[in-house]
Amino acid sequence: VLLDSSNYVVEAFEDTDGDLLSDGWEVANFGDLETSDGTGDADDDGSTDAQEYAAGTDPNNPDSDDDGLTDGAEADAGTDPTNADSDGDGLSDSVETNTGTFVDANDTGTDPLNANTDGDGANDGVEVSLGRDPLVVDDPTRYEQNFDGFENGTRDLGDGSVIAGREDVASVQDGQLRLSQDGIGSDRSSFSVPGLGGSSEGWVATFDLTIIDSEGNNVPADGMSFNYGNAPLGALGWEEGMQDTAGVTENLSFEIDTWMNFDAEQGVNISGIAGGQNLGDLAFTNGPILDDGTTVTGQVTISWDPVNGASFTTTGLNTNADFSNVATGAFAGDDGFTFNISSRVGGANATVLIDNLVIDTDPQEEPEARLVNVFFDESGQGNAVLEGLTPDATYHVAGTFGDLDGDGNLIFQALPGSEFVAPVADLTVGPLALPFTVEEQPLLLIKVIEGAIPAP
Repeated sequence: VLLDSSNYVVEAFEDTDGDLLSDGWEVANFGDLETSDGTGDADDDGSTDAQEYAAGTDPNNPDSDDDGLTDGAEADAGTDPTNADSDGDGLSDSVETNTGTFVDANDTGTDPLNANTDGDGANDGVEVSLGRDPLVVDDPTRYEQNFDGFENGTRDLGDGSVIAGREDVASVQDGQLRLSQDGIGSDRSSFSVPGLGGSSEGWVATFDLTIIDSEGNNVPADGMSFNYGNAPLGALGWEEGMQDTAGVTENLSFEIDTWMNFDAEQGVNISGIAGGQNLGDLAFTNGPILDDGTTVTGQVTISWDPVNGASFTTTGLNTNADFSNVATGAFAGDDGFTFNISSRVGGANATVLIDNLVIDTDPQEEPEARLVNVFFDESGQGNAVLEGLTPDATYHVAGTFGDLDGDGNLIFQALPGSEFVAPVADLTVGPLALPFTVEEQPLLLIKVIEGAIPAP
């Protein structure tokens, strides 16, 4: 029976047999009105049929949301039996065992009704995926985000970071972080990351950067900056860093200023604030970042430590940064300092996209790699003469056949069967699995690299 009002339709509750179960629900689930009176438990899951009716669960399926817990068990625990992840932290209710002890990814000990059980700002699911204990307030030394797996428009990544600024602009878009959009005067926006343990002793940051200026609009403006300092999470900086940002008294800024092609202000630079005093430009190269109506894309590498100072390099821009070991004056780091990427478009003149962001306060040194000689024996097998190895250390051999990556660097690949433990400092390794015959002998360079062959 439908009761029609002027602007809505309400379905009347019909209960012919008086068991407080809707006739329609009974017929849909049991085929008749006699099978259940609400007191039974058709699927033997610990919830009566009447309780399943009230909860919206399937009375013929003991686990309506397929999370590994019966509907009755979820009713007792207070979790949602219609949602496999009641707190939305990326972990199934069944693995969040609420024991207070982390065992592994299948027994996390976390609270299924609290997305961030230890209250450290990172969701339980994120911490488990990073190999961290979601029950311990961490002092992480690394932040990594590739922005994949999020719906367009996402602003809460669940990892403690904060996206601030105009909501229809500053968000994840197509697996990248968009901070400004060409054609929309969104003013300032930012992406900030909580402090990382050990940052006061130094850190390295890398990310991919794309800047787009569409044809027919104004010349590119205004730019972006990467900042390390005492700005709070969610602070909105400028392309000039944190100058004139309220409360910021300590900051290093690495800037890419796109304001007006060939303007004296435009270019790449490092600047800072220490003790509330502006340190001015510590390094600066003037020049256009991109031409009007074009797109540039490349990689940004930034580092700082109290001994060597600041370094800043970029690729792919019309004017690239190439600053090394720049003194940063009175600036001193602090493990509580945040990392902040800010962007601004006053005249709606550029799109800024960030991807594959990594910030590391304890970067691992690249394995030692040295070019070595290769010779061919009588059977045509390639052999490498290796010298100066560390006895009992594991090594492998990588080779290149002249192929280049997008930046023009030779691509080295681990050679199958080349992993070995050095018995002595100087030895010959071989035969190596080489994809050519001795008669062909194309250009081949070999490196010996400390460590096992990386997993694919």
